[in-house]
Amino acid sequence: MELRLLFEPAWVRYMVFLAYGWLLAGLLILFGAQWDGPEKQFWIVVGFSALGLLVGWSWKFHARRYHRLMGDVPAGQYLDVYRAITRGRVPEDPALRSTAIAVARRYLNQAMQGRRFGIGMSVLWIGACVFNARAMNWDGSAPNVSMAWLAFAVLAAFQAVQNFRVPRLVQARLQLLTAADQPVVGESV
Repeated sequence: MELRLLFEPAWVRYMVFLAYGWLLAGLLILFGAQWDGPEKQFWIVVGFSALGLLVGWSWKFHARRYHRLMGDVPAGQYLDVYRAITRGRVPEDPALRSTAIAVARRYLNQAMQGRRFGIGMSVLWIGACVFNARAMNWDGSAPNVSMAWLAFAVLAAFQAVQNFRVPRLVQARLQLLTAADQPVVGESV
């Protein structure tokens, strides 16, 4: 999903991260024990909405690097480049294929730098969430809080799987894309 968001327009990224902020605020309000009262709930939603918009704004700089790699590819074909990197047929157009190769290499360089850290932090986050869920519910007085911590553990597990799965997928697709650039033996060039 990270790659897909990089190729979307800025307003789509803002909406996605705003929705993530509302999801996190909803989890806190729904499963929180001390968030009674509409005023506190309002400020939780406002805070997480601002956080979502801030994250969406920060992705502008991240996406700008990928848009520079796109070169002459029109914005309408960004989705074709994304599909070439993650799934689907190898594009026939050499410009799309070379752009997909450049974007895949950039993504892999970036992903491999932070991959171990991301997986390690996700594992620590999952452990902390499970520990907090269990520690807050020893006497059964706060089952909603423990549900919130378990929901956060599920989100951290999803992120760990993404940190493990997506770079392998992109690496395999990169091999396929670079092999498509090589002439076939016996074929006239």
